[in-house]
Amino acid sequence: MGDFKTLSIDIGSTFGYCVGNNGVIMDSGEVTLSSGTAGKTHPGHRWLRFQKWLGQYTDVQEILFEDVQFVTSAQQMKVYGALLGILQVFCLAHGIRMASLTPGQIKKDFTGNGAAKKDVLCDVAIRLGWKHGVAGTMNNHNEVDAIALYWVTCVRRGVEPSFYAEQKYEIDNSDV
Repeated sequence: MGDFKTLSIDIGSTFGYCVGNNGVIMDSGEVTLSSGTAGKTHPGHRWLRFQKWLGQYTDVQEILFEDVQFVTSAQQMKVYGALLGILQVFCLAHGIRMASLTPGQIKKDFTGNGAAKKDVLCDVAIRLGWKHGVAGTMNNHNEVDAIALYWVTCVRRGVEPSFYAEQKYEIDNSDV
């Protein structure tokens, strides 16, 4: 198998990402698109920041994203829709395949519970070898959402996921 580089994104104003190559998670993190200075910058800067950030991933073969069906506010809907539109245009322009799963599908496969809370996803990711989280918290929960999406997609495709240079752990859903 040749290199198959994938970018997984949990879309939002602060979004999580995960970059994997043939099932091995090479990098992950969170990016905040808002400037933190409301009223001092043009609202279009958020969209330009996302577009510029995506520009470093023209070499990926696939981008995974959460297919969010429901949001809790009109503002979240606007942000998700705008970022998804930018992502779709980016993928089209660079010939990158897109794939998605719903949050419930991701949670069910990753934790065993389709309604799992963020801290449970973080705990599972930590048991698998993720080093950025703190057990029992929601620290870096956007990052873990992107990791879970990548992990679940790999498993569904018969690829054994792992963290780069980290000891591998098996998912144990018995206590979740």
